[in-house]
Amino acid sequence: MSTLLVLLLCCLATTEAVAKYDCTNNGGYGCKYGGTCHFYGFCICPKGFQGHDCGLKTELISTAGNCTAECKNGGTCYESDRCYCPHGFIGNHCEIPDTVARCAPDKMIIEAYRPLGFVGEVYMYKNRKSCALQQVPSDIKDMMKLERVILYSDKTECALTRAPDTPNLGDVTMKTTVVSTHNYNQFGPRDSIMEVSCRQSNSFQGITKETTETAFPFRMIALDMNGEPVQALAANESIILQFEPVGIPDVRGVTVEYLEVYSINANSNEVVSKTIIENGCVLKTAQQHLEIPIRNYSEMNRQGTFWVARVAMRAFILLPGEPLLFKSRLRFCPGKCHGVFVCSDKHSALIKWRVNGPF
Repeated sequence: MSTLLVLLLCCLATTEAVAKYDCTNNGGYGCKYGGTCHFYGFCICPKGFQGHDCGLKTELISTAGNCTAECKNGGTCYESDRCYCPHGFIGNHCEIPDTVARCAPDKMIIEAYRPLGFVGEVYMYKNRKSCALQQVPSDIKDMMKLERVILYSDKTECALTRAPDTPNLGDVTMKTTVVSTHNYNQFGPRDSIMEVSCRQSNSFQGITKETTETAFPFRMIALDMNGEPVQALAANESIILQFEPVGIPDVRGVTVEYLEVYSINANSNEVVSKTIIENGCVLKTAQQHLEIPIRNYSEMNRQGTFWVARVAMRAFILLPGEPLLFKSRLRFCPGKCHGVFVCSDKHSALIKWRVNGPF
C-alpha cells in the first residue's frame, strides 16, 4: 500500500463546520430533478439545473431587465416574476429567514420553518426537552412551522437573557440561543446554533445573527499516539480522532454515534466511503475489511477538564492521492452519566448495552 499522506484535517474542519446544507440522511432536505447528494453537503445537479437543491432550471432564469420580482437575500429571479431562494430563506421574495425572532413589546416569538419531511428538532439551548419549539399551523405552503413564545418576564428555565445596551443607555436587549439539528437527539457538524435577540426600543426590531464556528456543538481534531495534533499521516500510522464538545455545559459523557470515512476523486467526483461506527458501535465488517484495529471510547481530556470522545485507528487509503474525510455524529449526556455505550465482542457489532444503568 502506498505511504502517501492520506489524512488532511485542516481543510476538513473548515468545510464541515461552515457548511449550511446537508442533503444526506436528513428528512426534507433532498435533491430535485435527478440531482445527487455530494458528501460535502450540497447537491450535484444535472445539466440544465442549479441551486442548493437543483430546484432551479437554468433556462428559466430571468435577466434583470426582464424581472418584475424583487428577490431578496441572494434570491434568483426566474420566469420573470418568481424568486428561487438560497438555503436559509423562504417566501415569495426570499424575504423570510427560516429561523428568526419576532419581537413584541412584552415577548419574543421564535419561529422556524422546515420542510414537511423534517426529522430533526429546534430548541432553546438551555433545555432541549422543556424549551423546544412546538409545531403550529403553518402560513407558508409546503413548510412546517415551529414556534415558541417567551415573555420578557419569564422566570422559568427557558427565560431570556437580559442585557443593558451600551452605549444606548435605557435600551435593553433580550436574547437567547436557538439550536437546530437535522436528526433528533443528535449533534452533527452541519447543525447550527444561532443567537436571536430583541431590543426593547422604539422599533422593537428583531435581530438574528449566526454565531461563530466555535459555537458549533463539537469540533474534531486528529492526534498522534502521544496526544499531539497532526494534519497529515502516512498509511498505517496510528491516529486518534478526538471529538470535543464546545459550549455545552455540564457534559458528563460523550460518544461517537456515527462515523463514516470517505474520499472524493477531485476530477470525477467519484465517492468511495466506508462506515466505521454506527449506533455507537464499531462495525465488525469495517474492521475485518480494513484489517485494522478500531476502538470507540470516551475519557477525560489530557487536562482533566472535560469529557471527549475518541476513535483510535490506523490511517488508510480509499482513493490513491485523495485525502480522507469524515462525517460524524455525537451523542452527549447533558447531566450525570451512569455509564457509556460499549459493544459486544461476542455478538454483532450493532449490539450494545449500557453499563450501570441508562443515561
